[in-house]
Amino acid sequence: MEIEVPRRRVVTVRADREVSALLSAYANRTVLAEVMITTARSPLGREHRSYLLIDLELAEG
Repeated sequence: MEIEVPRRRVVTVRADREVSALLSAYANRTVLAEVMITTARSPLGREHRSYLLIDLELAEG
């Protein structure tokens, strides 16, 4: 799935089935997302980030 990060970009994330099942309830709403980011660097300095969506909750306000 894709998540838009304010003032940054759209990132593609993986998620467990339990978290994916929550998506319809949060469609078109502002949410807080708990995401684990893993960064891998090659010996030549190339960098790759992987994103894992852990949880979602509605943002207050």
